[in-house]
Amino acid sequence: MSYKYNNYYYWKNVLCNKKEVWKCSIMNTLDLQESIYINTTILDYDKNTLDNNWACYPNIKALLGFIQYIYLPTAFFYIVNADNNDDIFMPICSTEEFIEYIKETGYNESIVNIMEQNLNELISYWNRDELSINTIKKFCYKFNNIWNNEKNILYINVFSNPREIADFIIKNEDFIEVVEEDIGLSKNQFYNLCENIYYNKFTKNIFVEFLNNKIGCIV
Repeated sequence: MSYKYNNYYYWKNVLCNKKEVWKCSIMNTLDLQESIYINTTILDYDKNTLDNNWACYPNIKALLGFIQYIYLPTAFFYIVNADNNDDIFMPICSTEEFIEYIKETGYNESIVNIMEQNLNELISYWNRDELSINTIKKFCYKFNNIWNNEKNILYINVFSNPREIADFIIKNEDFIEVVEEDIGLSKNQFYNLCENIYYNKFTKNIFVEFLNNKIGCIV
């Protein structure tokens, strides 16, 4: 089945119209609870580069499209060009064209093969009759383990609802006071904020901004 999100022209058009893709808050207007949150990171210790973003997408297909056409190409382009370029650049092209590009860079073949495997796995998801968030979570778990080394970290985490975000951030009781100080809310206030997303228009509109400004990088 064809989806608008499975087309690089869609993402190119979004960017050409100067719409936000990294920190967007696009909730599902028909069913708010289908909305999915994502946190992405590109971290380079040697160059002190950190690109970290929170976003909300309306459904699993939109999220898959963002990971396949925006995040992975951006992260992988940065890796293969890290010696020559310090900037974060978004290459907008088909996944097949991007795979050919990274193969032609002359970068470490084994690493390029892993990049290709990651991208091909995402491609395969479009053919599934049903795609669950657990499938994406399993992909993220494998991806994060692979791309975690002493030089670079590439990181993706997805959350099916705001409560999951709160649970993840305040999972260690030993650090609750530190977290509360960083975000400016008590544990209970943070949970209340997350639980009001679906019922309070103001909270819904500012939640992603809050995540980017107060939570930031959780790697």
